[in-house]
Amino acid sequence: EEAKKSFKEFSEWCEERSQNLGFEIKTSKAEMEELNAAIEQSTSTSVALSAKIDETALKLAGNEADLTRASEIRKAEEKDFSAAESELVEVIDALERAINVLIRKARNGGSAMLQIQRPGDIVRALRAMVEASMIGSQDAKTLTALVQSTQQESDTDTVLGAPEADAYENHSGGIIDTLQNIL
Repeated sequence: EEAKKSFKEFSEWCEERSQNLGFEIKTSKAEMEELNAAIEQSTSTSVALSAKIDETALKLAGNEADLTRASEIRKAEEKDFSAAESELVEVIDALERAINVLIRKARNGGSAMLQIQRPGDIVRALRAMVEASMIGSQDAKTLTALVQSTQQESDTDTVLGAPEADAYENHSGGIIDTLQNIL
């Protein structure tokens, strides 16, 4: 009888243990499925983020190439601007020197030269000033080119239907005002 009782207790313990192990196995399988799902989700997230990293790297490379091209263009434009600025500074300096020479000449009785009204006369006046050593030959070339380009623009305006030169009376008072207006 004692053996039966011991066998029964052992049987009950075995059944209980079997049942508990069955629950643990079932719980472990559920946990394993959840962990496998988490692994799959993490793997797909990793793949998606890797693709996004590659896409961003391509965009970055493109932006760096654009920046390099923009920097090269900027350097070229800066060089062109510096050249144009230098030329304009020279022209303005030459005009200011010519105006000062003309003002001094006018004070010393050279007022007849200051009554020039047409651009062609201005060129002739500048040549006369160079020959009289009032302004340097380089300044004269610069001023002559400027006046001639102004004359060409005026001729182009006439061709394009601008008003006749005779329709406007010059109120500037001569070459000094004309040169100052150019500034």
